[in-house]
Amino acid sequence: MSQEFKKPLFVEQFRDYVEDALQESFDSLYDVLRSKYMARYFTERILSPRNPALLPSAEEDILACVVDGKGDQGIDFICREGGVVLIVQAKFSGDGKKAAKAGLRNRMISAHLGTSSRQGSETAREKA
Repeated sequence: MSQEFKKPLFVEQFRDYVEDALQESFDSLYDVLRSKYMARYFTERILSPRNPALLPSAEEDILACVVDGKGDQGIDFICREGGVVLIVQAKFSGDGKKAAKAGLRNRMISAHLGTSSRQGSETAREKA
């Protein structure tokens, strides 16, 4: 019987990123911090390889793009690079009652791209 190659799930790759690249214990994180890290993972590992000009190259600049705090309007990552604004919202919800009641699965990501001028704003979906 031959073994089939099984592609790792997003959540497995994300867990490895948090533990290996960020040196954090995934299981000890609150869902809010998991959401922030998921936004960073998505931008660094999914978006950036496809369009490297979207993100700053310096680590401290990437850290400055992570938004956290009261009044952040639900935004987890925002940057402007080369005249393009990238806004990412991420939601990681655990297996608690709140997640089950809301009907949420483990993760949701919404990314929006737009020009930094007032003309021609478009979402990532429209660009694709």
